[in-house]
Amino acid sequence: MSEETSGHGVGRWLLLLIVASVLAITLSEALRDRVLDALFGAEEEFDYSPTATVVNGSATSASPSEAPKV
Repeated sequence: MSEETSGHGVGRWLLLLIVASVLAITLSEALRDRVLDALFGAEEEFDYSPTATVVNGSATSASPSEAPKV
């Protein structure tokens, strides 16, 4: 009978651990970011500055510090 009760004890602790982990990940944005980075790799950051602009129907090259002429 002691084996049966110890099996239930381990199962309850495991269930409590899973529930606590899900709650912690759900409520903590920093922890959620760390878990997602561990699972899928760090998020890449992109620079969305345009490399070419269209002025009067023709494409011209623009540097990030140079504003397009309109």
